[in-house]
Amino acid sequence: MASPHCRVKNFSRSTGQSAVASAAYRSAEKLRDERTDELKDYSRKSGVLHSEIILPKDAPAWAKDREKLWNAVERSEDKSTTPHKARVAQELELALPCELTLEQNTWLVKDIIKQEYTRKDCAADFNIHAPHREGDQRNIHAHIMYSERPLTAEGFSKAKDRSFQDYHYFDHLRDRCEKQIKHALERHGFKEQAEAFSLKSLEEQGIDREPTQHLGPSAAEMERRGVLSERGAANREVTGRNLEYAELKAEMGKIALDMAEAVKAEQKARQPDYMAKTAQDIRMAWTVSDGGLSFMVALGEQGLHAAQDENGRYVFIDADKDEYPQYLRHAMKLTGPGSIILADNLFWSGATFLPGIRKEGAEGIIEYTKRIFNDSRLSSLIIPLGDGLGISYRIK
Repeated sequence: MASPHCRVKNFSRSTGQSAVASAAYRSAEKLRDERTDELKDYSRKSGVLHSEIILPKDAPAWAKDREKLWNAVERSEDKSTTPHKARVAQELELALPCELTLEQNTWLVKDIIKQEYTRKDCAADFNIHAPHREGDQRNIHAHIMYSERPLTAEGFSKAKDRSFQDYHYFDHLRDRCEKQIKHALERHGFKEQAEAFSLKSLEEQGIDREPTQHLGPSAAEMERRGVLSERGAANREVTGRNLEYAELKAEMGKIALDMAEAVKAEQKARQPDYMAKTAQDIRMAWTVSDGGLSFMVALGEQGLHAAQDENGRYVFIDADKDEYPQYLRHAMKLTGPGSIILADNLFWSGATFLPGIRKEGAEGIIEYTKRIFNDSRLSSLIIPLGDGLGISYRIK
């Protein structure tokens, strides 16, 4: 998949949008908008691979007609309290796996519609679009337009289903779509791609790379014609910064590897173990801090210890090794530019870099190490003090 994404869009009269016009464009059809008496003709548009309307079980037969369906949706909004700025429909735009055939992707979309929309008695109109001929040919995607008012045998309900506007609805929808796509990939023999697939943000995945913006149809068309768009320019700047960060992280990773190799050659670090004093200093800073931080996670003498003194904010991680990545996430929430994050035991008696050594918790430490060196907000280094001390300075 070129760019996994899951977006929900509102169609509202307050921004000059029409459900009929939107449906015509996505299906590449000619539809008449009864409200404005305008003919919306997109029949010359190409790239629509599949177009279908899915209805609740008790929906009237006329709703299978796209023009009748969306004009009925528009009429139902004329009776709302603020018809001039009514939200007439919503849309889920979803990237589909390029590994699957059109038929397999069609069934995937139908399964999502049945779970999320027709189960709530809402009508859904979906269109699967091919990648743009000049774009990334893996970028197959679906547009699923749906009504917020349940559709019964008598027509559209007077009340909207407010769950679509719930604060947590998008997270729920994204998670369900991700599970459905993973399941479809596994079912059709793409286990590796299923394991790697995610609709979560880069930050939520622990991938510390600055994200680019979605271009949108207008900017994408400008870029295809060779005209530089504002969003395109911003994305090129982000790409440049990501390359610079990648080079910096690669260099820092090499330094850390050289240090680890030095330790490996000697079989142990010859430097004295200063971690006890480091932990004591951090805990002391926590104790004497005036106001300090109001957050602390601790497991006895272990856990995530945070403190603040006149020199800035410090976080010291010394906990269940499998939980190191989760503690790092908490540490990033606690800190800002100029802060320091320390982590103990990153060598873990050689289990994190010496072949043949197995020790519980090593995988958690390895994942933690990957994240601190791949995070553009951190400048990190591992030094051979004790069993490996990780020092991460927040640069932004």
